[in-house]
Amino acid sequence: MTVRTRLSLLRWLGPWSGDGMPAGIEREELRFERPGHEPLRAWLYRRRDQAPLGNVLVAHGLMPQGPADPRLDRLMRVLADAGLCAVVPFLPDYMALRFVPRVAEDFARAAQQFPTLPQRASDRRIGLLSISYGAYPMLRLLANAGSAPTWGGAALFGGYGDPRATIRYCCGVEVGPGLPAPDRLNTPGVGMHVLDTLDPSVNPAPVREALRALIERTWGRPADQRPDPEPTARELGASLADPERALFRLAAGLEPGSRAALDDAIRRSPIPETMDARPHLATVAMPVHLMHARSDDVIPYTETVAIRDALPATASVRTYITGLFEHAGSAGGPGRVSTLARELATFARMAGAVAHICTRPS
Repeated sequence: MTVRTRLSLLRWLGPWSGDGMPAGIEREELRFERPGHEPLRAWLYRRRDQAPLGNVLVAHGLMPQGPADPRLDRLMRVLADAGLCAVVPFLPDYMALRFVPRVAEDFARAAQQFPTLPQRASDRRIGLLSISYGAYPMLRLLANAGSAPTWGGAALFGGYGDPRATIRYCCGVEVGPGLPAPDRLNTPGVGMHVLDTLDPSVNPAPVREALRALIERTWGRPADQRPDPEPTARELGASLADPERALFRLAAGLEPGSRAALDDAIRRSPIPETMDARPHLATVAMPVHLMHARSDDVIPYTETVAIRDALPATASVRTYITGLFEHAGSAGGPGRVSTLARELATFARMAGAVAHICTRPS
């Protein structure tokens, strides 16, 4: 691990960094081949003034903008400033808010072709980093990658292990003791996946589009700036026929019976089983670092424990639970001065772990 990489991550990802962004970073468009499909877009970031010291491949979560989301663009620039050749593919299904297994195939395509890039640090392994629901394609890749020397290890931030428990939490159905109340803006993301189960008599297409529009206009803001979804929902629902509007509001969590209806729909939906990576993890052999924010109100930190428990006993796994970040990686605060030293020490270990897996010699 290079000291420069670790120090740069500490500088730009800590709660003291504010909204600043490193300068001198260039971004390049890539195309990864997908037989039978359009090439997979990706963005590569690196410093203009130096050869890379390491490599990292990032899996994003359910984000309408994908890598173009300002939060993810900033993270990629921070990774590049740390001396890494940083690549993030656009995952079409996740950008369309489709929670489907095919996303793992697309991410695997990017992983297969990264080692051929001439821009990479050829004498270093490739570190793997996932954000939020990017845990699924990441875990599926780890399950198939074995201990190949191409990979330096993986870091998963804010990921999930049990998809059923996670989406029930998102709807406020299953909130364990000590967990924060879930962000109510999560619910439309779940509702759009169970429309057929909620009411099979209603055409789901216009309802799904309205839910996506609601998500695009309300997601991605810090906890203290999240809007009330009701005014936007009323505006979007005005163009729907009565049955569609009723289903839209139910799926968005805006009706008194929404929680019970969504719970029943989730119980009957096949989605949780198809998006559960845990049955595939027995072969994971590379180092894995599991990181989660204690205050995460999108995916609870207990899901990192679920991932840890599913990994084989022979795997090298380290877990970090921190109070310094929100779900999307925004710097938060430890709350009490008495916890500051412990939180900063945890953060320093997290930065060191990322630096290490991305700069290991090949």
